[in-house]
Amino acid sequence: MISSYIALDYKCNHNCICCPISTFDKMYAPLRYEILEKQIIDLCNSVDKCLKSKIHIVISGGEPTINKDFLPFLKLLFINKIHVTVLSNASSCADNDYVNKLLELLNTHEANDKFNYVSAIHSLDAVLHDKITNVSGSLAQTMKGLDNLIKVGISVTVKHIMNKMTYESMPETFSYLDKHFPENVRFQFCNMDYCGKCLKNLDDLFLTLDKIQPYFEKTLDLLEVENIKRKSHISQQLRKISIIEVPLCMTDPYYWKYYKVPKGNLSVYIAPNDKNIENKSLDVQSECGTYYEPCIACDVKNWCQGVWRSAYRIAGESLLRPINTIV
Repeated sequence: MISSYIALDYKCNHNCICCPISTFDKMYAPLRYEILEKQIIDLCNSVDKCLKSKIHIVISGGEPTINKDFLPFLKLLFINKIHVTVLSNASSCADNDYVNKLLELLNTHEANDKFNYVSAIHSLDAVLHDKITNVSGSLAQTMKGLDNLIKVGISVTVKHIMNKMTYESMPETFSYLDKHFPENVRFQFCNMDYCGKCLKNLDDLFLTLDKIQPYFEKTLDLLEVENIKRKSHISQQLRKISIIEVPLCMTDPYYWKYYKVPKGNLSVYIAPNDKNIENKSLDVQSECGTYYEPCIACDVKNWCQGVWRSAYRIAGESLLRPINTIV
């Protein structure tokens, strides 16, 4: 896949304390549709004809669905046969009319198999979830939005961003979510990028990976038990579980089967800027990687996604435990 990232707008209907976007960034105007259109045409023209069906774009923000050009932009991508992942809080999808418009767009362009909707669930404790988002009723809205998407057959991934406020309740949260959502809903786990607004809330959010590990592994164990039960029913599919932006040394090797292999750099990165003009970066290196001195001595660094630079700046070498396979 040729992966690209586009932030349509930094405005959001939530005000999460873990947001990696700064207050200053949110002052930027949304990208104009004509800029987005030009970027997509340029991207499609820059790849070989045989690779056009391999283009994948992540749409984010802020909250992309509140941008007035979100649905027209999706249409542009679907016309060009581009695979799309949307990072969203799903609150817009609590509105059935909105979901029906999205479904009509997918069906019209036969894009159902090229589309995935990713939303974060922080906690099943509504008070805690809403404390993180700073919006009362946000958990209920997100759950309703996801239920509406699933009901009409739109692909959904539930994401969990591990942090100090939610790590202890992670097993209970996903034990419930596993029962609530059908098996075709994917679960994804990741660590936090400590930048933007998140930096102001480090005392509430930051925790070293070794503290999170037992709760994370317990969560994976619970989900694995449920998948084992599903195996006994031939008609049932297994739930797909993935781990991203987490170093291999955070977990026992048994769980490495859930990790995604690093994909390399983003081919294109597009985001709002202070002049609202074309703002494109090519071949962008991820801020999450194995760039650090402890990683040099690690035997599995080539298969590891590493840690966020922001987390390493806070905790340093204590965050990593290099693995040596030769005794």
